[in-house]
Amino acid sequence: MAVFSIVNASKGLKKATVNLLAPVVVNTATGSARQVVLSDRRYTVRHPLPQAAEGKEG
Repeated sequence: MAVFSIVNASKGLKKATVNLLAPVVVNTATGSARQVVLSDRRYTVRHPLPQAAEGKEG
């Protein structure tokens, strides 16, 4: 299994957002994929990417 998040950088990297609410899940054995919408509302479709990166570093 591989999980991917969709990044929107249309306004530049400093304003980039990542969709954490609906990741794309890929079955690596079969190559099939689905976008899964999570029910956990802590995640958003427009989470600021720079803030997510800062949280990992600190």
